[in-house]
Amino acid sequence: GESVIKKRKVKKLSVSKVQDAVNHAIRLRDVYCINQDGTCSGRLEASHFFGKGGNGGIRFHPDNIHGQCTKHHFDHHQRNPLCYVEWMQKHRPEELARLESMRGRTIKYNQVVLQEIYDMARAGDLEGIRVLVESLHGL
Repeated sequence: GESVIKKRKVKKLSVSKVQDAVNHAIRLRDVYCINQDGTCSGRLEASHFFGKGGNGGIRFHPDNIHGQCTKHHFDHHQRNPLCYVEWMQKHRPEELARLESMRGRTIKYNQVVLQEIYDMARAGDLEGIRVLVESLHGL
């Protein structure tokens, strides 16, 4: 008789699960809110400078994500993006220029790439993620 080998169904890794892992690594890297203005409140969020919406190609890029308390994270997205903009211009000008060159580009993340980013995030290897994302952009 023929043996029937059942293929084990491999659970697909979702973009949001990978994002959660990257965000966790960012919070471990930053520890505190980047806005040290004495008005911080809430827990530490992983805040995207360029929103994930139109900038999927840099959603995992560590230079596009920084620790902000809930209050400043909300301010950045709802009320006053200037605070984060000024911080980036003052503290991360080279990174900002590099992100600008990559923004708006769409990148299809296949399972292999998602797994790689996920594993690096779990290992806290944000530099590896930076290199991988930039290579996807041909940099």
